[in-house]
Amino acid sequence: MDKLFLDANVIFSAVCSSSGASNFLFQLAKKKKIILLSSFYALNEAKINIGRKLKVEKLILFYELISEFTKIDNFNHDFDKKYEKFIVGKDIPILVGAGKMGADFLLTLDKKDFMNAKIAKLKLPFTIMSPGEYLRSLVK
Repeated sequence: MDKLFLDANVIFSAVCSSSGASNFLFQLAKKKKIILLSSFYALNEAKINIGRKLKVEKLILFYELISEFTKIDNFNHDFDKKYEKFIVGKDIPILVGAGKMGADFLLTLDKKDFMNAKIAKLKLPFTIMSPGEYLRSLVK
């Protein structure tokens, strides 16, 4: 079973749309088809953005969705200097978190920061892709 580490923007997107790829990941997790992982760092970022940009009712959905995570870790890797030349500081905990939690995939909607030549050079132990790309890979 694939272990997917979700970036904050995927969680935010799942809350925004019940028909999108991000939300479908939570449906797969509910059916025990995939394992969802994240961190308190990512969840907090998603919660702050939901609170600022969406109606309060969406926070209820946020809490319902996070119940589908198999593991949420509270590691403290806020700034790992070895990654600072590859990715912006605020994204380092996401990159490091996916590795520390043994994810097979890091799913993000942030293509600019995560899906570029610099990150590709790192030879990470997980694959970085969008939720839609991950779901399309399942049907190949």
